[in-house]
Amino acid sequence: VAIKEANELIKPGPVPRPYLGLRAVPVPAETSAATGKAQGLLVTGIDRGSPAQKAGLRTGDVLTAITGKAAERTDQLVGEVLELRPGDLLTLRYDRGGSPHTAKVTLGTQPATGP
Repeated sequence: VAIKEANELIKPGPVPRPYLGLRAVPVPAETSAATGKAQGLLVTGIDRGSPAQKAGLRTGDVLTAITGKAAERTDQLVGEVLELRPGDLLTLRYDRGGSPHTAKVTLGTQPATGP
């Protein structure tokens, strides 16, 4: 990731960053067992109009796999997103209310923040 980022910074102009638009926290195994929620990453927030929202993801969903790998850590999700470019597809498997689902999310461009 670092070499890719360094090469992008060398190019003139702004660097487009991929954007998913969700926040998540890990669901510990003991919590999963006690509540019946799937183990993975609990979606705690979705940005309005974000690629995640457009793909149908909702707060309360539990991400169970990111590009075919078990979803275990938030840095894993961030790393997978940063390996891609705006317009690329990210496949997420998730659990909603005990039912498995799959979302193919077309990543957007990270919105500008502040001056």
